[in-house]
Amino acid sequence: METPLSALGIQNGCRVMLIGEKNNPEEEPELKKLKDLEVSVEKTADHLEELNKELSDIQQGFLAKEVEAEVLYKLDRKVKATIEQFMKILEEIDTMVFLAECDMVEQYICQETQRLHSSDFALDE
Repeated sequence: METPLSALGIQNGCRVMLIGEKNNPEEEPELKKLKDLEVSVEKTADHLEELNKELSDIQQGFLAKEVEAEVLYKLDRKVKATIEQFMKILEEIDTMVFLAECDMVEQYICQETQRLHSSDFALDE
């Protein structure tokens, strides 16, 4: 916009309202990191859904009894690795200065972790 404000009828003492996003260069790396963490949470949640489907198939008897113990052991290790991945994401969120936007992501991770723990207990049975 190259037109001077005086050409638009704005004089000294007039109030001007600016509409737009305030640029804060300090927050931009934090926002990028937050977006990356959000993508990571979605990928981990998708992996969790796959593990949950595997567990459901085992519970419905779609697996031979001879290999069930070995498959459950491997599934248990995968669930624990997924829990560890969620915990690492939570630690990264905790290190961020820009925490106000992270509360929702952190709450989602906690819910998924609790669900993982309940699935883990189902594996023990």
